[in-house]
Amino acid sequence: MFDKFGSTVILNLFKVCNEQQMDQLVSSVTADLHFLMLLCLNCNGSGAMMSFLSSLRTPKQKSDMICALKRLTPRIVYDDFGFTVVARCFDIFSPEQTQPILDLIADHFLDMATDESGCRLLMKVLGRKAFLLESHPSIISKIAADVSQLSRHRTGSCMVMYVIDVRMDNLVRDIVGQLSGDFALLSMHKH
Repeated sequence: MFDKFGSTVILNLFKVCNEQQMDQLVSSVTADLHFLMLLCLNCNGSGAMMSFLSSLRTPKQKSDMICALKRLTPRIVYDDFGFTVVARCFDIFSPEQTQPILDLIADHFLDMATDESGCRLLMKVLGRKAFLLESHPSIISKIAADVSQLSRHRTGSCMVMYVIDVRMDNLVRDIVGQLSGDFALLSMHKH
């Protein structure tokens, strides 16, 4: 899966595998987390992983992959290729299925919000139609609690501007209230 031509063969293999064969592939891929991490961080490997994720059929296959990726997310989300693999989960799996990764994102919110790839993932998650703010108070409280620090950071300020742009009214009121004494200072701050 690391080789460009090998990846093409693997991608075609996903299309013809039956459920039992896919179970075996999931078991093989999730058995070695170090290999899975290297795969997610590789240009060809990340593309193969995204196709693999799209090929999963059963709830158990999806759950096993989410479980493995959850353990790797803090290490791979800061890489452009790793970010795409984690982001793909939010494109193809239901909110219930991705909840374990979402919980992890909430735990690592400030680190992710101040990293370019991490911030892109957060924006993707917050921008999902299925994302209900009321059901994820941990992420909302993290944004509100860290707004002052985020506003002074190059990437973190993008996170704050994104939240304001998507009109999360209660959160915007909190942000304005916390930053009200810092408007002049923040407007002169150059990243």
